[in-house]
Amino acid sequence: MRQNITTGQKVVLALAGARLVDAYADEPGKMKTLAVGKIRGIMSEGMVCSEKELGISDEHEGILVLPEDAPAGTPLQERSSVIR
Repeated sequence: MRQNITTGQKVVLALAGARLVDAYADEPGKMKTLAVGKIRGIMSEGMVCSEKELGISDEHEGILVLPEDAPAGTPLQERSSVIR
């Protein structure tokens, strides 16, 4: 199984109910609401996000990794250096 996250990385976490760009939709910019569900038999109440899912760019090869000095728990909107 491919792994795209490592211990110690700071990432963007979207919780159930978050509105994200549907990275797999045929229609560009189509939004989806993240729901609680099971992935490989494990309950999931959120997900780490790629730039595409956040609407920042078309990059979807991996998750968005924030700088090491990014304060944990800070809403992404407050990270103006990430949002263009």
